[in-house]
Amino acid sequence: MARMGYMGSATINGTQVYLTGSSLNPIQQINAPDVVQGNVIKRVWNWSKVEVGGNCTGPLAQGMGTIWDDATSRTNDLPNPVGGMTVAISYIDGGGRSFNGVHINTMEVSVTAGEVAQFSIDFLGAGWDGGGGGAGAGTGCVVLVTWDQCAGSGAGDGVLQAMSLNVNNNLERLYALDQNDMNAFTVLGGFKEITGSLSYYADGDPGEGTASIKNCAQDTGGVNLSFGNKCGGGPAFAGVAAIQRAEASATTGPGIYTYNFTVLAC
Repeated sequence: MARMGYMGSATINGTQVYLTGSSLNPIQQINAPDVVQGNVIKRVWNWSKVEVGGNCTGPLAQGMGTIWDDATSRTNDLPNPVGGMTVAISYIDGGGRSFNGVHINTMEVSVTAGEVAQFSIDFLGAGWDGGGGGAGAGTGCVVLVTWDQCAGSGAGDGVLQAMSLNVNNNLERLYALDQNDMNAFTVLGGFKEITGSLSYYADGDPGEGTASIKNCAQDTGGVNLSFGNKCGGGPAFAGVAAIQRAEASATTGPGIYTYNFTVLAC
């Protein structure tokens, strides 16, 4: 019997999410190298290492700020959160997988005026334990985060047209010799990079952000972004950043100036 995929569901660390796509899977490739072997059909092969990873994308719903908190809650080389989280996906009604001990490698939230805010999350796990069973369907109705609930400031002046916020934890799987399986034995985090952009309807000359080619000492500025601020519970960030000069282009439509920024620990 065939089933429709919209009857599936998903949760990330206990929070119900609504997906437009997902590629999260346990992957273990077959390696069959080219060797001198006296036969046209390959004879030698091996399993490669287990790699659990992939993304989930969809519209941003109320209450998903806890997932952003999980994505950014790490210090030093510890992944987020320590010990990992559970992502459960039902691909059809009642059939799916539960991914235990996975971490958020990257997460992006974005919104454009007149549209629903969107999220994209890339997961990474140390290994696969064969977790079965997906998420249970949510109960009741939820409200999606629309552009009128989002606000940002920190670069440029005027009317904000779009914004995005990204975190990259630069996670890495580590493998060891003499294992009982082919999973990674741990996951470590690299630099935590938080970046984003603020786009304004153009008015006057493009601004220079915090850039200065005249001084040795460079300036930084504050950025403040919130997704779902009026209803609460959405992703939000406030911090110090270096803000690039505005990127602009000639167009027959509304002029837009975009300021990209990189968050710093200053």
